[in-house]
Amino acid sequence: MHELSQLARHAGASALAAEADRLAARVREGRFHVACLGQLKRGKSTLINALLGEKVAPVGVVPITSAVTLFRAGPPSARISTASGEEHEVDPTALEGWVSESANPGNVRGVVRVEVQLASALLAEGLCLIDTPGIGSVFEDHAARTREALPRIDAVLFVIGADPPISGEELALLERAVAEVGAWAVVLNKADRLPADDVRDAITFTERVIEDRLGVRPQVFVVSAVEAEAGEVESRDWPALLDWLRRLSAERRGEIVGRAVERGFRRISGALSAHLRERRTALEAPVGELRARLVALEGCHEVARRSIETLGARLVEEQERVVREVRLRCSAFAERAAPEVLASFEAQAGGLNEGAKWNLRQRALGLAVEAARPVVQAWMDEEVTEVERAFGLASERFAARTNAHLEHLASEGFAASLPNEVELPEHLAGRTRYYFWILAGLDRVTWWAKLVDLFLPRAMVRRRSLALGRSLAIELLEANARRVVRDVDERLSDHRRLVEHRIQGVLRGVVETSVQAHRGAVSAHERGAEAVAEELDEVSALERSIAEISRRHG
Repeated sequence: MHELSQLARHAGASALAAEADRLAARVREGRFHVACLGQLKRGKSTLINALLGEKVAPVGVVPITSAVTLFRAGPPSARISTASGEEHEVDPTALEGWVSESANPGNVRGVVRVEVQLASALLAEGLCLIDTPGIGSVFEDHAARTREALPRIDAVLFVIGADPPISGEELALLERAVAEVGAWAVVLNKADRLPADDVRDAITFTERVIEDRLGVRPQVFVVSAVEAEAGEVESRDWPALLDWLRRLSAERRGEIVGRAVERGFRRISGALSAHLRERRTALEAPVGELRARLVALEGCHEVARRSIETLGARLVEEQERVVREVRLRCSAFAERAAPEVLASFEAQAGGLNEGAKWNLRQRALGLAVEAARPVVQAWMDEEVTEVERAFGLASERFAARTNAHLEHLASEGFAASLPNEVELPEHLAGRTRYYFWILAGLDRVTWWAKLVDLFLPRAMVRRRSLALGRSLAIELLEANARRVVRDVDERLSDHRRLVEHRIQGVLRGVVETSVQAHRGAVSAHERGAEAVAEELDEVSALERSIAEISRRHG
């Protein structure tokens, strides 16, 4: 990494040099990054506070974490780095003023890195915890910051809830994270708020969905970060979660850090090679074109910003069109299937006169579930084909609109090195499967209702039980249909944000790298042909050095 850092500095790529230096420091100190990922309000910051044994990550009832924050071992301190290059030393207990959406809306303070040092037993052996903004927030830049962090994460604690346990957007994020890291586990948080039956259902559902998508059964820890913060460290799976993290440090640290080096080297060397290609292109361009190109490049930041807004609006139109189609189809299913499900329920409810009076409601709810389940699951198994078709078409339209937009920008002279097309994320066709889900508590009768039934006539209890069962059967149809619509909307939102984020990165990278390369080329041409030849020789030497380091690196 030291060699790569030196090459980056020689090439004028200071940001890449700094990244290589940070990675080299991690290797020397044996540090690896474990990130808490997941949807908004899953309790990620509270979980980190409980793991650290100190309330340092800000928490609240509104979106709090708006910046990726790293916690590592060391004398208590906190350092905030901004896009302008400034660094601020702050009290570790005063982070909210920098990383919360309320105190730093839209990241107006330009925070790019937050690093906190603490005297924590869990962090003492090289483990570093990372708090990330939640996906699914109204603040779309939060999700972008989480995605940007993925290449620098080494292990993942994926934090979920129970109602529903895991959404389509979360599942997509988990799939991308697992592709990057060497160790991961799922944490079902806030278990103190749920009945034991709901927790069991959530675990079963989560294991089944993740195994179906990723091909591996996840390690799931059921915890309550609130209980752990309060000192109840023996509750639920908290000891097992701590043991899993400690074993990462004790048994797998070398392996995980090694993977981090490999990934980091590929990422930095690839970016450095692209930087040198841009320098070569600018140096070899006709001198008469260089100044005109540079003027166009220096004025295109605002064009790039407006282009993203235009593209985003077009992609939203595509998303809304697909979601409307799916919503109509799902509504039609719920209406069409209602008579069949109710007929099945009535056929099974004939024996509801028998048995304990206080248990009639619970039995009616169970019959409603059994009547709805096969109908809903059969429809879901068929619907997934239509969903994937619609999702695939939307993805193709996303790509077509994006690449047409790039062609338009290039035709206006936005940047000479703008690619003809951008490789967009896959639409995940064929990987979706929907499962029948019962919203927490809907299929259970409270003890108070059972007690009331003891004092009512059996005929009245039966009528009420049948009405409750019919109502639940219809609700299960409608709720599962709504969930399919929500899943499609979430997946398309996630896909759209990825497209926008990727095109933003392409445009920003092209502009910044091209401007730097063209300025250097203009300066070289002003000094004469010999200076241009020298710079081209330097580029060639740097390219050979990168190739040699890459060869040795394996």
